Amino acid sequence: MSKISKGDDLMALPTYQPDVLIDFVREKMGLASDAELCRALGIHPPAISKIRHRKMGLGATLLLIFHDVTGMSISELRALMGDNRKPYREIHESVTIENRAHQNIAEYQNDSTTHSSLPDLSPL
Repeated sequence: MSKISKGDDLMALPTYQPDVLIDFVREKMGLASDAELCRALGIHPPAISKIRHRKMGLGATLLLIFHDVTGMSISELRALMGDNRKPYREIHESVTIENRAHQNIAEYQNDSTTHSSLPDLSPL
């Protein structure tokens, strides 16, 4: 199984350019400065500054906020900032929802101390 990339890995990418994404969102919202962007989004101004100066990665919360205000997909936003890492679902494609569901059912049924009176939920 592949390692899940962390925020630190993102900032190490040579393609990582959060400025491009921040500028795009700011322009799309018709704002003139980062301070206006921060006020409009309800975030602290030092956050944008730290992201621009590569002292902090652009995290999931801000990415979701950008998604909400632009209507763009997370994949498109990640591409704009140069995040070319594989999505989580591609890294872990061998672990499907069905496999996890069967595993959870088996674990649930094996816990006879609290669930002994429940019906058998195993797959047909």
